[in-house]
Amino acid sequence: MVFALLLLTAFHTYQDRAAPVQDLVETRRAIADTLRARFEGRGFLRVDTVTGSVRFGGEVLFDRGSSDLRQLGRERLGEFAADYLPVLLGIPRFEEHLQEIVIEGHTDQDGPFPPDRVEDNYLFNLGLSQDRASSVMQFLLQQSTEYEDALRQYVTANGRSFSDLLFLAPDSTVVDKEGSRRIEIRFRLNDEQVIQEILERLFFRSEDR
Repeated sequence: MVFALLLLTAFHTYQDRAAPVQDLVETRRAIADTLRARFEGRGFLRVDTVTGSVRFGGEVLFDRGSSDLRQLGRERLGEFAADYLPVLLGIPRFEEHLQEIVIEGHTDQDGPFPPDRVEDNYLFNLGLSQDRASSVMQFLLQQSTEYEDALRQYVTANGRSFSDLLFLAPDSTVVDKEGSRRIEIRFRLNDEQVIQEILERLFFRSEDR
């Protein structure tokens, strides 16, 4: 009888600590599933079925070497915003977990300098990727008036240069240059807050013993 009571107490303690993590995992899965359903069949972008991050090929949004949005890119971003923002910012149970929307610019390793000047090409592409991410952010802020205030609270734009190159195959050393030139839009949930809450619960429980 005593063993059963101890087991029951331990089970409830575990549930109490694990519930925030489980809620976060289920929320991320629900957001990813919702985004995948909304963008199914849209050939101009890809949705990661696990993380919910969205990837635009660079050729969809920009001309080679430019950070000015193409007219087609503006149209595609408008379509994207009309379905993406209502999910993250228009559904309360999703927004309450939202911490950040990150717009990342990526390039291939080519640049205006000879291939042996890797650092110069990296810095050039870093500026280009940052400018592209900023162009996307500015467009979303200007066009999405309904969610403008929320976007200003959550959105950031980062340039990644060619630090995350994509390859033609899993074991290949050949760079997929077209795929590497891309914009990724991903969301972060309030993981740090949840972790802090769990640590506080563990700390106070240990102090009580």
